[in-house]
Amino acid sequence: MLSSVFVDRPRLAIVIAVVTTIAGALALLSIPIAQYPDIVPPQVSVTAVYPGASGAIVDANGCSIDQIAPCSGPASGGTWKNHGQYISAVAQATEAFLAQGLISADQADEIVAQAAESNCGAASR
Repeated sequence: MLSSVFVDRPRLAIVIAVVTTIAGALALLSIPIAQYPDIVPPQVSVTAVYPGASGAIVDANGCSIDQIAPCSGPASGGTWKNHGQYISAVAQATEAFLAQGLISADQADEIVAQAAESNCGAASR
């Protein structure tokens, strides 16, 4: 029954639609900003744990000596060919840390000595 009014008078339907659109646009412009919710940008927090080293003994890439020369095998993959290869890798890593001033000469000597006493890279019997 209501639809017959708009079918019979299409100009009335157009006028009502235009008036409704204008009223909505005016209402949109008059809404105060306080009615909008606070928009807070998302925040991401990233933390990392470096096992095997304190925060002070980590190189510029964030690696500890244990991560550069792990007992299980070279960081690039595979296994140590022998115990000497493991000790050589530890010695190279400690020299790099020593050159960067991250450890003292005494600490470097102690690390290499402990690597020499370990069983890393030794053939299992």
